[in-house]
Amino acid sequence: MVVGSLREKCSAEEAQSRQRERLLDPLEWRKGCSLQRPEVDFSLATKKYQRSSAGKEFLPEEVRPPDICLETMDFLIDSVLDADDAQDGLDGLFAVTPSLPQIYSYLHDRCRAVRMDLHLQQPWSSRTQEFVTCHEYCLRFEALSRFLFSQRLKTTNAQRGDAGATPSDHYDERLGLQAISQTIDPLLAAYQQAREEGTPFENEPFVQRLVILLLLATSPDALPAHLAALDRRLVGHPLVREAIEATGHFLSGHYVRFLRFAASDLWASLVLVDLADLARVRLLWLRARAYHKAVGDRWPLKQLAKLLVCDAELLRHLLVTYKVEVVEEPEAEAVLPRKGAWEDHPLFCEFPQTAGPFASHAHLWRSHRLSVARRRDAVKGLMDPTEHGAEKKGMRQF
Repeated sequence: MVVGSLREKCSAEEAQSRQRERLLDPLEWRKGCSLQRPEVDFSLATKKYQRSSAGKEFLPEEVRPPDICLETMDFLIDSVLDADDAQDGLDGLFAVTPSLPQIYSYLHDRCRAVRMDLHLQQPWSSRTQEFVTCHEYCLRFEALSRFLFSQRLKTTNAQRGDAGATPSDHYDERLGLQAISQTIDPLLAAYQQAREEGTPFENEPFVQRLVILLLLATSPDALPAHLAALDRRLVGHPLVREAIEATGHFLSGHYVRFLRFAASDLWASLVLVDLADLARVRLLWLRARAYHKAVGDRWPLKQLAKLLVCDAELLRHLLVTYKVEVVEEPEAEAVLPRKGAWEDHPLFCEFPQTAGPFASHAHLWRSHRLSVARRRDAVKGLMDPTEHGAEKKGMRQF
C-alpha cells in the first residue's frame, strides 16, 4: 500500500522531463514562450497518466494523496473544462486557445492519472470523501463528453448530409465507455463499503440513477443483473426508483411516460438523448399507422408537441425528416397523406429501430441549447436532480 506524499499537481521532475522530451501538452505551455521550443508553466502542469507495468514500483513522492487529487480535479474543471469559451475569460490563462477535442484529450488523460493515484493508495483511500468526489467528477465528465461529441458528429453529418461519417476529433466512443466503466466500478465499491459501515455517501442515489440510465442507453442486456444486485434501500430512493420506472416505460413501449422522464433533468436529457429521439420516431410511426388511410388525418402541432414532449422547432424537424406536410392556416397542423400516396412514404416502413436522419437534425437543434449549461457546473454536480426531481439550478429540458 502506498501513501502519497506529492503535494503538487505535477512534480517538477516530471514537468522538466516532459519539457526536455517535448511531451508537454499545449495547455501546459508557458505563455509567451517559443512555440518551437515550448517551456512548461508549472502552475498549469498536471501529472500525466503512466501505464503501470509488471515490476514497476511507484514511490510515495510520485503519488498525490487524495486531497491533492481533488485539488487537481478542481483545477481541471474550473480552469480547463471551459477554456474554449472566450466569454468566460479563461482563454488568457493558456498560451493557446484550445478546442473542445483538445480539452477532452487532455482531461481524459489527466483524470485517468488522478484515478491511478487514488487506486495505488487503496484500500484506505476509498474510504475518503476525496476518492468518491474525484470519481463522481470523472463520471460526470465522461458522460457529458459522450453527449458533446455525439452532438458534434451528428451536427456535422446534418450539415454535410452524411449519415455515415465516423467519429473523430480525439474521441473514441469505445474508449469513452471504457473510461466510464473504469470509473463506475471503484465508485460503486466505495459506496457499498460506506453503506456497510453505516456512513453512506450523499450522492450515491444520484450516481446509481445515472448508472442505470447509462446501462439503458448503452448496455440494456446488463440491466437486469445490475438491478437485481441493488440494495433494497437504494431501490426505494425516489431518484433510483424513477430511473428504474423509466427503463420499464421504454422497454415496454410506454414512450410518452419515458419522454416525460427524459425531459425531467439535465442528466436524463443528456444520457437518454438518442433513446428519446427513437421514442419520438416510434410514437409518430404508431400514430401514423392508426388513422384511416382513405380519409387522411390532421394533427394540431400543439397537441403533437405535447405528445412527443418536445419543442415546436424540434417537432418541425421531425415532420420534415419524415415528409409530413405542415399547414399553417387556420391553425398549424400536420397533414398525413391519404391512400395512394403511402407507397414510398418514410412512415410506411418497419417498426423503427433507430431515430435515423432525425437524430442528426435533433442534435443540430440542441447545439445551441447546450451552450446555456455551464460544463463545470454540470461536472461538479450543481445541476444534479434532487429527490423531488427538480434540479439544483438551471435547465429543465433539451
